[in-house]
Amino acid sequence: MNDVAQCILSYLGAGMAKLSFVAEFGKAEEFVVNQKGIIKGCSLVHAETITGFFSSRLSCSIQESIYKDCVIVWLNKAQNKYIEVSFTSQYSIQELKWNISQKSQILPEKQKLVFNMKVLQNKQKVEECGIYEGCELYLQIESRTLNIDMPNETVRLIGQNNEKISDICERACMKAQIESDGLFIHNGGFQLDENKLLSEYGDDQLDSLTIQAPTMFVELQTPEVKIKILINEEDSVFQLKDQIYKLIGVVPGCQIIKHKDENGDIVDLQNEMTLEENMVSRGDILTLNYITVDLRVIFNEVAYVLTGVDSSLTLNQLKKMILLKADSSDYGNNLELIEGLAAPNSWHYFGNDDQDHLYSLNIRDQMCLSLIDKSLDLTFKLQVRTPSQNLIVLSVNRQMES
Repeated sequence: MNDVAQCILSYLGAGMAKLSFVAEFGKAEEFVVNQKGIIKGCSLVHAETITGFFSSRLSCSIQESIYKDCVIVWLNKAQNKYIEVSFTSQYSIQELKWNISQKSQILPEKQKLVFNMKVLQNKQKVEECGIYEGCELYLQIESRTLNIDMPNETVRLIGQNNEKISDICERACMKAQIESDGLFIHNGGFQLDENKLLSEYGDDQLDSLTIQAPTMFVELQTPEVKIKILINEEDSVFQLKDQIYKLIGVVPGCQIIKHKDENGDIVDLQNEMTLEENMVSRGDILTLNYITVDLRVIFNEVAYVLTGVDSSLTLNQLKKMILLKADSSDYGNNLELIEGLAAPNSWHYFGNDDQDHLYSLNIRDQMCLSLIDKSLDLTFKLQVRTPSQNLIVLSVNRQMES
């Protein structure tokens, strides 16, 4: 069926299409195809039905298609108006916004761009964000109401996407009639970057705003960025790790925090000790590294051992690593990783997005994973509490209709 879909795609001159086939004696088969192959909806369980297509009458409905090297950008919440925007994998998000501007007449600085429920940063590369041909992005240009706790009151402002954080801080201080010198905007203890636009922050990054002078803080250097974190000297290192998890999504168990001690030696901070006991002082620079793990992965009933896997890898990168080790030509589009074995009641979901980093999924050393076909109808136990408060356990398949 992939060959048939590719022929249709070539005929359309499209980069991606959503197709629906109906055979004379079969039900409709819907799937999405791009230049690499079928990426959604057509699985191995349909092989027999597909074989029958060539000996019976067949109709094909092209429900959607977009040009090559383009993404879909939805322009409103109702999702009834979109544009197709060209891009390359080496574009920055800022460059992508310029292309959107040419099609929509919306200035780049007023664009808040969302992909996979995450707000995109202007300096990020399209490739780093996991954006590929045919992806759906969401443009949000509405103003936002900001409630900011000040030293003596709470100020409410209407923020525009094209405002810098420093401008919002100055406006809030002016409204509260206090001097803005030495004051910064924080959200949940994390100091917002003064030079970033409001359009680069999601609503969850603006839901606990305060303006205050920094007291005890440290600067955390991650492999990607440097951030400033407000803390107390009495906080334990584990509390600091929990704050880091809330800010950038790295689970505490995947964090290694290093610090230069009084002798100039680089040492690991100890979880059970306070920052003061670890000799961390105000303004110190801490370095965040990610753990490496050894994994056992089952693919096509063969166990593969992967050693020294960096937890900063994405699920997609890990899948490619497994397929390479297995010498498989599969692209991995129809494969997913689960924790445990592909056997009844012996597995758990492991991430829901190929761009999720392992460090956000609580990856652990010596963990057992399985790489399986997405269509595999696995069995699991479901606990249901009845209206009479009795707890019953059902054995169900994940593809059962609710």
